[in-house]
Amino acid sequence: MFNSQIRMTKKQKLAIYHKVDKFLKYDFPTIHRRSGEWIGSSINFDGMPKAINKQNNNELAMIEHATYSIANKAVLEAIKGCSKESQLIIDWRYIKQTSNYQLKCRLGIYGNEALYRRIYKACIEFADCLETTCIQLHVDPNVIHKLNVI
Repeated sequence: MFNSQIRMTKKQKLAIYHKVDKFLKYDFPTIHRRSGEWIGSSINFDGMPKAINKQNNNELAMIEHATYSIANKAVLEAIKGCSKESQLIIDWRYIKQTSNYQLKCRLGIYGNEALYRRIYKACIEFADCLETTCIQLHVDPNVIHKLNVI
């Protein structure tokens, strides 16, 4: 069920790193955007007759909003489950999208190799935390795919 960093090969860890990197760069911004997409919207009543719709679009929108809100919460909670350094790396690199230079200054490290070792470690930690959080919050697997599966 849960992958341990000890039991994984270097090749498996690298595959997980790439999945997490892609998820945080491309999928999470979409999840975050969709989680608030329907906030504040209301039903439009203009008094004109409408054709009967077999599906309730407002209900579908509310379900989508709830689904993405839970997924967004799962990602944010998974970040909180990581070490302080990994939290900082994920926040600054993927959420705030700062430069590598700024991230290295914030971490107080020199050189790209040291930075990428820490980013790699942060992504592996995040994948483990996200898997646990998704199980606990019953996140739809179509929204957040398992990142630890190789």
